[in-house]
Amino acid sequence: MAGLDSSREAAAVAWKRQRVPAVCADWQRSAAAGSFAGITMFHVLEHLPDPRAYLVAARELLAPDGRLVVQVPNAASWQFRLLGRR
Repeated sequence: MAGLDSSREAAAVAWKRQRVPAVCADWQRSAAAGSFAGITMFHVLEHLPDPRAYLVAARELLAPDGRLVVQVPNAASWQFRLLGRR
């Protein structure tokens, strides 16, 4: 298992706090097609200008039996009702 983040600070936190090997890189350009057994995106898609492009790239990077796990905010939650798009 390894972590990859576009933020150097986030990669450092993964190493220090979670003891997960992590690097700062652009995963869309840094890996070969079919080279990932799993990809997770926790609260990522809602911050992207083109989330569909990330999902397409993730599909290409996954091995044939690979898994994509995505978590996004719940628009029906009390936090969303309170904070809206913020």
